[in-house]
Amino acid sequence: MKLLASTLVVSAAALFSTFSAAAAELTQKDFEMFAESRFGPADGKARYWYGKGPVRDPQTGKAIYVFEYYDTVRHVIDPKNPNRRFGIVRKLDLFRDKDTNEVLKTFNGKPVQSWVFPYQLLELEYKDGKVMLTVSQGAGEFLRTHKFPESSIDRYGNFAHVTFPGFFTTRRPEIPDQVSSHTMTSLFITCEANCSATPRYQWNQSGVSPLAPWAGGDGQKLGYMSMSGARFENYSELPQEVRSVIDAQYPDFREPAKDLDEVKALQR
Repeated sequence: MKLLASTLVVSAAALFSTFSAAAAELTQKDFEMFAESRFGPADGKARYWYGKGPVRDPQTGKAIYVFEYYDTVRHVIDPKNPNRRFGIVRKLDLFRDKDTNEVLKTFNGKPVQSWVFPYQLLELEYKDGKVMLTVSQGAGEFLRTHKFPESSIDRYGNFAHVTFPGFFTTRRPEIPDQVSSHTMTSLFITCEANCSATPRYQWNQSGVSPLAPWAGGDGQKLGYMSMSGARFENYSELPQEVRSVIDAQYPDFREPAKDLDEVKALQR
């Protein structure tokens, strides 16, 4: 799983018009607001996230390649517990040439493969005054779950900033002894009331993780990624460059799994 820091931005001018109070834990209302901003309304319809930005050498600042993120998500509320929400996701991580913008097939003579996630299950639960984010992916013996138990909220006028910090490790199936450490700080901004414009969920993602071997990684070298993007209500609104890849190579990724039963089947 890539380390990510996500920011939903609606109006930069409004963000800085009022100082915020000190960060606090999320209330139940905040939890519901956050779930709907990340997963979309729980109406059965798929929503879409898209972002793009350079991966750089953190020592020199030079761009190595461009990281492109896409996911489609469906919001499901646990019928037995309304304080438990699921985001059923299908996700693609693509790597593009920093100069030509072409999807990379090779890099410095080494083959490059896109990261394809037939599903990713994001679970948000509000319990005892706290929000827990759990991310599950993979199947069979490679099924992995990452928990992010910390969260906080700051307010700037009509806007709320929800932050999830996290640190985790992963193992690569092809190199079982190699453990990679990741950090993730997710910051979401959404409009709470009296906004002068319709909220458009925008975001920035950033993180640090070991470079892939094809990019010159040796288990020690790190890459720094920073990108911007947004949530889209309809597939047709996404940039043509990513739709072209999905339509030609991953047509099933136009929508996520239909329900939790389909996710369970993908986990086997």
